[in-house]
Amino acid sequence: AAGGAEIPPLRQWLDSPGMEDVANVALYSSTKRWASSHALHPRMRDMGSMIGPSESHGRGWALPLAVVDMSPPDVPVAALQFVLEGLLAGRPVEGCEVHLSAAREWPKLLDTLLAAGPSVSRLGHLCLVGLSEGALQEFADSALVQGLELVRGDSALALAGRQAAACFRIGHTAPPDGSEAAAALRVLPPTAVPGLLFDKANALGLHMQGAVSVANLDERGYLKVPPDAEVWIEVGSNNWEMLRDEAWNRPDVFLLTFEPLVDKWAYIQSLARRPESHVVLPFAVAPGGMGSFAPIRSQNYSDFRGERGRSFQESGASSLLHYSEDFVDHHWQGAATQYMFFREYLVPTVSLEWVANNLLGAREIDFLKIDAQGMDFFVFASLGRHACRVRRVQMELHTNVRHQGEIPCAEVVERMARTHKFGVERGRCRPLDLALHDEVDVVFYRL
Repeated sequence: AAGGAEIPPLRQWLDSPGMEDVANVALYSSTKRWASSHALHPRMRDMGSMIGPSESHGRGWALPLAVVDMSPPDVPVAALQFVLEGLLAGRPVEGCEVHLSAAREWPKLLDTLLAAGPSVSRLGHLCLVGLSEGALQEFADSALVQGLELVRGDSALALAGRQAAACFRIGHTAPPDGSEAAAALRVLPPTAVPGLLFDKANALGLHMQGAVSVANLDERGYLKVPPDAEVWIEVGSNNWEMLRDEAWNRPDVFLLTFEPLVDKWAYIQSLARRPESHVVLPFAVAPGGMGSFAPIRSQNYSDFRGERGRSFQESGASSLLHYSEDFVDHHWQGAATQYMFFREYLVPTVSLEWVANNLLGAREIDFLKIDAQGMDFFVFASLGRHACRVRRVQMELHTNVRHQGEIPCAEVVERMARTHKFGVERGRCRPLDLALHDEVDVVFYRL
């Protein structure tokens, strides 16, 4: 599917009886529609669920990728040939449904089909939504003149109740020699897509990264924060214990959430009741020395607690840090032998100093909530000279250090008082007891 409404219709079709062997790839020309589709994954609300970037279903993917170049797209624009021969590896596509918002858009769609050359024969049926009968006929006539035969007829999509879609079977596909479409096919390599990067260095898999628009800025380049609003920042939220639950009935609060897991970012963004006062960014927050991108790791055991074949996946404890060699995870021998199987992918990282300078214009931060799995103090320290602009901060701390480089709770309390002049308002470090869960929330206030 390409284009699409706020709720991707073909994705819903995957749950119909008899469709268990059907997979769906939906392409969206806007970040908002892509995120909304991604957020509809059936397991998205499960606490700490492990969902891959851009998965919208167990057999569905929603990608921020435009193939029909409408303006202004805020996602990368790719050739249809790249999708069919690259992402789908030349597999046949039984049906392709294209949503057009206006009759004048069909010429661009036709250009897209012609530029794909023989690759367009991968499409069993092409179904269009949003065109009048007259526009459909004009589209088919123009296609035939340029060497693309479209034969009107029902497809599996139409037979499944997609009455709004007018479907064509792809007939003759070769564009005439010397045509502009044929020339475009020869000069466009399948991977030459501006805004896309391919990560081939990761031993755990091949990743595709895309540049998309995630926030609107004012004329100065800052987030549009009302001048009289309280500023709250949340670092790491996953899909539970979110600060939005406290801020939703506070119209005087501007909430800025950082969630680097792409699926959870999409979910939180879809929940925003007042988008103008809740901005969600898919970035990790880290010290500047970690670089612009860093790998984030999520628990992924295949023999959990030593029980062969018992899987356990959990994204709520995802971290930019490795586990400490001295930490006995889940109190079972052999856990460390499975760390190599943890899910890992690169996420963009920013420091809070960069956020304060470049997004907030050095405004006061009324409340900062950090849950960064071992990096809480370092996230706060990444404020640099802006640490004195924070009034209250909450961190999730441990006495039993879990991650490499993590600072124990008592030492964080001491550093916050000595270096940053913050006292403890609520919470206290727990004594080390390996039989107990020693995680604790500590709230600090500026002295």
